[in-house]
Amino acid sequence: MQHRGLVDIDEVLMQIFEPKTNQNGWEIYAAEAFVYFACDYAKKTGEDPCTICFNFIGVLEALKRFARDAWGVKRFFNRMEIDLNSIDKTGEIFKKVRNEVCELGLRINSDNPRKTRIAAAFALWMATFRPLHIIPKDSQIEKKEWAFFPFAFIFSLTIMYLSRFGNVNCGVDEKDTKIRINHILHDLHCRVLSLSPLELLYAGIFRPS
Repeated sequence: MQHRGLVDIDEVLMQIFEPKTNQNGWEIYAAEAFVYFACDYAKKTGEDPCTICFNFIGVLEALKRFARDAWGVKRFFNRMEIDLNSIDKTGEIFKKVRNEVCELGLRINSDNPRKTRIAAAFALWMATFRPLHIIPKDSQIEKKEWAFFPFAFIFSLTIMYLSRFGNVNCGVDEKDTKIRINHILHDLHCRVLSLSPLELLYAGIFRPS
């Protein structure tokens, strides 16, 4: 993933947000994609990628929690369908299982979650585990940006994902957009987060195609 011209950006992005969790080692591919985009974001913001310190255990755990929330139900349905087919018990039984899952107290109980919900789940776990930070003594960006760099990257990555499926508008003009984004980054950095408010946030700025 060293040269942008040789990379299918959409494919790499989907390794993070819509991973094939039935594939062995999917989380390694997703973690590599995460590092790639973090370094690319650093270059675009005038930071040296070498100043980014990754907690790779944190990256993997955040990705696993995110995939469990966003894609756990789909993975469960796929396995159930395979198991029921193997004993020739499909149809009404599988329909009943699907209906029962919707009654469980899950964060996301759909096998086809909305894009804004996927983005919210990703932001939630990345902001919880905080698996990267800037090394201040080597940083090339302003001091006030050190602490907010990880959250600016996480937010930009979710926006990149949503932009594949529609338009993202964070404000009425450049000044309003900057103010709103600063508030969002502050919340990601300083507040105790939950899925619903984050989903409302993304729903407010995203319009699907």
